[in-house]
Amino acid sequence: MKRLFTLSLLLLVFVSAFAKSNVVVLPAEPAKVNANQILVPIGKNGEKVSLMDLSAMRVKDYEAITGKKMNLSNKIAFKIIQKKLRNNIDANGNINTKMLTATAKMSKKMTSDKTHRYLRLWLILLALAIVLGIIAAAVGFFWILATLAGIGALVFFVLWLLSLSGTM
Repeated sequence: MKRLFTLSLLLLVFVSAFAKSNVVVLPAEPAKVNANQILVPIGKNGEKVSLMDLSAMRVKDYEAITGKKMNLSNKIAFKIIQKKLRNNIDANGNINTKMLTATAKMSKKMTSDKTHRYLRLWLILLALAIVLGIIAAAVGFFWILATLAGIGALVFFVLWLLSLSGTM
C-alpha cells in the first residue's frame, strides 16, 4: 500500500511538472483605426468629412458646410469637442479605440432608451384602450376614446418594432 501511494504521488508530481509552462501569451493589440478613413456626415446634404479634417476645421468652415450660423455658446462647444477629438488622435492619425468604444456604448444606450420609451407608451395606450372599451359598454361616448387609444397603441407598437429592427 505504501508503494502504491508513493508511486501515485511521484506520478502526480511528474505529470504536474510537465504541465507547467513558462510561456507568456500577450494580448493582441487592437486594430488601429485611422482618422482619415472614418467619414462623418455633416450638414443638410449629408456631406462627409473625415474625423481628421473635422478636428482641424475652423468654425467658419463648419458653418459653411452645415449652412447654419452658430452662436457663441455653440462655437465654444464646437472648439471643446474638437480639442477632445484632437487629443484622441495620435501623430500617425490613429484613433484611440477607447473613445470609439465609449461612443458606441453611448449610442447603443440612447437607442435602447428610445426602444423602451416606445414599448412603455404602447403598453400604457393598450391598457387605456382596454379600460375605455370596458367602460364603453355602459357609456356609448367612450367608444370614440377607446378607438383613439387603440390607434395610438397601434402606432407606438409599430414604432417599437421599427426601433427593435434598427431601421429607425
